[in-house]
Amino acid sequence: KFTFFRSDPRDHSSLSSNNVNNIKLDFQGNVWLATYTNGICRYYPKTKTFKRYSTINTKTGVENRVFNVFYEDKDKTLWASALRQGNYFGALYRYNRDKDAFEMFDDKLSDLFSLTEDNEGNLWGGSITDLVKIDRLHKKHESFYIGQFIRTITDWGDGNLWLGTEGGGLVQFDSKKKLVVKRYTTGQGLSNNSIFSTLRDDHGRLWLGTFNGLSQ
Repeated sequence: KFTFFRSDPRDHSSLSSNNVNNIKLDFQGNVWLATYTNGICRYYPKTKTFKRYSTINTKTGVENRVFNVFYEDKDKTLWASALRQGNYFGALYRYNRDKDAFEMFDDKLSDLFSLTEDNEGNLWGGSITDLVKIDRLHKKHESFYIGQFIRTITDWGDGNLWLGTEGGGLVQFDSKKKLVVKRYTTGQGLSNNSIFSTLRDDHGRLWLGTFNGLSQ
């Protein structure tokens, strides 16, 4: 049985937008929704209601409304990536649990389509063209040109990051040497060069959800 939730402008406790990009369950069991047109909202299962969060870019004063992905790091910090909207850039936000608010972390980190933390505690983001090593302390981020949308980042635990790109296949990036080691495309047997999801299983295999089937 399915239960449907829809946005209702007359009801402030309804879903903020019918276009939901991402759903995240945090360590406290909270359900977070990133929408494409109306920001972030939180779902309350007991009352079946929603709360919308305002996310203001403090540099421009403009509210970021287009969100793509959530990520919860090992310190239980929840991150949310905002994409550009019209002439205004997005930003990377983090959730302040004490204030129950999302605060802008850095507006230079616009258009992150993927986020992950490696086994050494480094936070990485994938943008339209670059892989970004995010400096959470000083905001002196490092960018590495990949050339395509980075849809997914998988940490292998040995210093290698596997990047699923849109149009550029699977990229192996050595995070210690800070360089691309290899790129796998349809020429090496990949079913399609656009990868939208990746999963490492318990047997050390990488599964790739592509625009043309599933690759292993």
